[in-house]
Amino acid sequence: MTGARGSRTAAALTAAVACAGVVGGCTTSSTPATAEQGDIATVTRVVDGDTVIVEPERGGTIRVRLIGVDTPETVKQDTAPQCFGREASARTHQLADHATVRLEFDTAVDRVDRYGRTLAYVWLPNERMLNSELLTGGYAREYDYNHQNYRYRDQFRDAQTSAQHANRGCGRSAASQRHPEWGFA
Repeated sequence: MTGARGSRTAAALTAAVACAGVVGGCTTSSTPATAEQGDIATVTRVVDGDTVIVEPERGGTIRVRLIGVDTPETVKQDTAPQCFGREASARTHQLADHATVRLEFDTAVDRVDRYGRTLAYVWLPNERMLNSELLTGGYAREYDYNHQNYRYRDQFRDAQTSAQHANRGCGRSAASQRHPEWGFA
Protein backbone atom coordinates (compact mmCIF):
# COMPACT_ATOMS: atom_id res chain seq x y z
CA MET A 1 0.00 0.00 0.00
CA THR A 2 2.09 2.83 -1.24
CA GLY A 3 1.21 6.16 -2.74
CA ALA A 4 -2.20 7.84 -2.82
CA ARG A 5 -4.11 4.56 -3.01
CA GLY A 6 -2.43 3.25 0.17
CA SER A 7 -3.11 6.49 2.04
CA ARG A 8 -6.79 6.37 1.08
CA THR A 9 -7.04 2.74 2.17
CA ALA A 10 -5.33 3.48 5.49
CA ALA A 11 -7.58 6.49 6.09
CA ALA A 12 -10.69 4.43 5.27
CA LEU A 13 -9.54 1.65 7.60
CA THR A 14 -8.88 4.13 10.42
CA ALA A 15 -12.33 5.68 9.93
CA ALA A 16 -14.00 2.25 9.92
CA VAL A 17 -12.27 1.21 13.15
CA ALA A 18 -13.21 4.50 14.82
CA CYS A 19 -16.80 4.16 13.63
CA ALA A 20 -17.00 0.55 14.84
CA GLY A 21 -15.80 1.67 18.26
CA VAL A 22 -18.53 4.29 18.48
CA VAL A 23 -21.28 2.00 17.18
CA GLY A 24 -20.11 -0.88 19.35
CA GLY A 25 -20.18 1.26 22.49
CA CYS A 26 -16.45 1.13 23.06
CA THR A 27 -15.56 3.35 26.00
CA THR A 28 -12.53 4.22 28.01
CA SER A 29 -12.33 5.06 31.68
CA SER A 30 -12.26 8.78 30.86
CA THR A 31 -15.41 8.58 28.73
CA PRO A 32 -18.92 8.43 30.17
CA ALA A 33 -20.43 5.00 29.64
CA THR A 34 -23.94 3.84 29.06
CA ALA A 35 -25.20 1.15 31.36
CA GLU A 36 -26.75 -2.13 30.36
CA GLN A 37 -29.30 -4.17 32.31
CA GLY A 38 -27.52 -6.24 34.93
CA ASP A 39 -24.20 -4.42 34.54
CA ILE A 40 -21.72 -5.25 37.26
CA ALA A 41 -19.93 -2.13 38.47
CA THR A 42 -17.82 -0.82 41.32
CA VAL A 43 -19.00 2.16 43.33
CA THR A 44 -16.12 4.62 43.12
CA ARG A 45 -17.76 7.58 44.83
CA VAL A 46 -20.82 8.39 46.88
CA VAL A 47 -22.02 11.84 45.82
CA ASP A 48 -24.77 12.01 48.43
CA GLY A 49 -27.40 9.71 49.89
CA ASP A 50 -29.18 8.94 46.62
CA THR A 51 -26.47 9.36 43.98
CA VAL A 52 -23.34 7.29 43.37
CA ILE A 53 -20.69 7.08 40.68
CA VAL A 54 -19.87 3.63 39.38
CA GLU A 55 -17.36 2.10 36.99
CA PRO A 56 -18.84 -0.79 35.00
CA GLU A 57 -16.56 -3.76 34.37
CA ARG A 58 -16.52 -2.90 30.66
CA GLY A 59 -15.12 0.59 31.36
CA GLY A 60 -16.23 4.18 31.70
CA THR A 61 -18.00 5.93 34.55
CA ILE A 62 -21.71 6.36 35.24
CA ARG A 63 -23.43 8.74 37.65
CA VAL A 64 -26.37 6.76 39.05
CA ARG A 65 -29.43 8.26 40.76
CA LEU A 66 -31.35 5.70 42.80
CA ILE A 67 -34.90 5.08 41.54
CA GLY A 68 -37.74 5.59 44.00
CA VAL A 69 -35.86 7.24 46.85
CA ASP A 70 -34.94 10.75 47.83
CA THR A 71 -32.51 11.70 50.57
CA PRO A 72 -31.92 15.12 52.10
CA GLU A 73 -29.54 17.32 50.12
CA THR A 74 -25.92 17.63 51.22
CA VAL A 75 -24.11 18.87 48.11
CA LYS A 76 -26.59 21.21 46.44
CA GLN A 77 -24.79 24.39 45.42
CA ASP A 78 -25.57 27.47 47.54
CA THR A 79 -27.68 25.38 49.93
CA ALA A 80 -26.89 24.26 53.46
CA PRO A 81 -27.17 20.50 54.06
CA GLN A 82 -30.74 19.53 54.89
CA CYS A 83 -31.88 17.83 58.07
CA PHE A 84 -30.48 14.29 58.29
CA GLY A 85 -28.60 14.71 55.00
CA ARG A 86 -25.19 13.94 56.45
CA GLU A 87 -26.53 10.80 58.14
CA ALA A 88 -28.14 9.63 54.89
CA SER A 89 -24.90 10.19 52.97
CA ALA A 90 -22.91 8.41 55.68
CA ARG A 91 -25.26 5.41 55.45
CA THR A 92 -24.85 5.24 51.68
CA HIS A 93 -21.07 5.38 52.19
CA GLN A 94 -21.30 2.58 54.75
CA LEU A 95 -23.37 0.35 52.47
CA ALA A 96 -21.86 1.09 49.06
CA ASP A 97 -18.31 2.52 49.21
CA HIS A 98 -16.12 0.49 46.83
CA ALA A 99 -18.78 -2.25 46.63
CA THR A 100 -19.25 -4.36 43.54
CA VAL A 101 -22.90 -3.81 42.63
CA ARG A 102 -25.41 -4.85 39.98
CA LEU A 103 -27.50 -2.24 38.19
CA GLU A 104 -31.16 -2.87 37.42
CA PHE A 105 -33.26 -0.60 35.25
CA ASP A 106 -37.01 -0.09 35.05
CA THR A 107 -38.93 0.42 31.82
CA ALA A 108 -41.60 2.35 33.76
CA VAL A 109 -39.21 5.26 34.35
CA ASP A 110 -36.89 7.27 32.15
CA ARG A 111 -33.42 5.79 31.74
CA VAL A 112 -31.73 9.16 32.40
CA ASP A 113 -32.99 12.08 34.48
CA ARG A 114 -32.91 15.77 33.53
CA TYR A 115 -29.45 16.10 35.10
CA GLY A 116 -27.98 13.32 32.96
CA ARG A 117 -27.86 10.73 35.73
CA THR A 118 -28.66 7.11 34.94
CA LEU A 119 -31.70 5.97 36.94
CA ALA A 120 -31.29 2.52 38.48
CA TYR A 121 -31.84 0.16 41.34
CA VAL A 122 -28.46 -0.72 42.87
CA TRP A 123 -28.05 -4.28 44.17
CA LEU A 124 -25.38 -4.74 46.82
CA PRO A 125 -23.10 -7.82 47.08
CA ASN A 126 -25.40 -9.34 49.74
CA GLU A 127 -28.30 -9.20 47.20
CA ARG A 128 -29.99 -6.43 49.13
CA MET A 129 -31.05 -3.36 47.22
CA LEU A 130 -29.38 -0.09 48.26
CA ASN A 131 -32.55 1.87 47.43
CA SER A 132 -34.64 -0.27 49.78
CA GLU A 133 -32.01 -0.36 52.54
CA LEU A 134 -32.05 3.45 52.75
CA LEU A 135 -35.84 3.48 53.10
CA THR A 136 -35.91 0.67 55.66
CA GLY A 137 -33.39 2.51 57.82
CA GLY A 138 -35.27 5.80 57.57
CA TYR A 139 -32.46 7.51 55.64
CA ALA A 140 -34.64 8.27 52.62
CA ARG A 141 -38.24 8.87 51.68
CA GLU A 142 -40.10 7.15 48.89
CA TYR A 143 -40.10 9.31 45.80
CA ASP A 144 -42.07 8.71 42.62
CA TYR A 145 -41.06 11.42 40.21
CA ASN A 146 -44.02 12.40 38.01
CA HIS A 147 -46.12 9.68 39.67
CA GLN A 148 -44.37 6.96 37.67
CA ASN A 149 -45.50 3.49 38.69
CA TYR A 150 -42.03 2.05 39.07
CA ARG A 151 -41.48 -1.67 39.76
CA TYR A 152 -40.78 -1.57 43.52
CA ARG A 153 -43.06 1.33 44.49
CA ASP A 154 -45.32 -0.65 46.83
CA GLN A 155 -42.33 -2.33 48.49
CA PHE A 156 -40.63 1.06 48.96
CA ARG A 157 -43.75 2.62 50.44
CA ASP A 158 -44.04 -0.30 52.88
CA ALA A 159 -40.37 0.13 53.85
CA GLN A 160 -40.92 3.84 54.52
CA THR A 161 -44.03 3.12 56.61
CA SER A 162 -42.09 0.53 58.59
CA ALA A 163 -39.32 3.05 59.29
CA GLN A 164 -41.89 5.62 60.40
CA HIS A 165 -43.63 3.22 62.78
CA ALA A 166 -40.31 2.04 64.20
CA ASN A 167 -39.19 5.69 64.57
CA ARG A 168 -35.99 5.00 62.59
CA GLY A 169 -33.79 7.49 60.81
CA CYS A 170 -35.02 10.91 59.84
CA GLY A 171 -38.44 10.26 61.35
CA ARG A 172 -36.87 10.12 64.81
CA SER A 173 -34.99 13.38 64.43
CA ALA A 174 -36.40 16.27 66.46
CA ALA A 175 -35.14 18.60 63.76
CA SER A 176 -37.27 16.77 61.21
CA GLN A 177 -40.35 17.99 63.06
CA ARG A 178 -39.27 21.55 62.21
CA HIS A 179 -38.55 20.55 58.60
CA PRO A 180 -41.58 18.59 57.37
CA GLU A 181 -39.97 18.14 53.96
CA TRP A 182 -37.64 15.67 55.70
CA GLY A 183 -39.79 14.41 58.48
CA PHE A 184 -42.24 11.68 57.63
CA ALA A 185 -45.50 13.55 57.28
